[in-house]
Amino acid sequence: MERTVLEERDALSMERLASITKEHTAQEPFGDYFRKTASFVIKMDEVYRKIKDGKTESYTLEHWQAFNQSLYEDILPENYEHSYGNQSMRWKNSEKCTDAS
Repeated sequence: MERTVLEERDALSMERLASITKEHTAQEPFGDYFRKTASFVIKMDEVYRKIKDGKTESYTLEHWQAFNQSLYEDILPENYEHSYGNQSMRWKNSEKCTDAS
């Protein structure tokens, strides 16, 4: 089956995101943010494809609960202080960048 232009662009985008998760080219703390965000987008793409292909139909409640936990683990109370979902943490990181300039 011939790949459409959109499928090609999607594949290229996912390849680029995968490479971002391994790169250390962006100045910190931006690099960490980009790597974590790229990993999250890849995880969402994997889930989308599994749902689309019907591979999740046999998932148990426990499987979905574990997956849900992995989606939100960075904003759970024990991790929130260092989460990009925490506005205070984002401000601290932006101040570090301003100080480094």
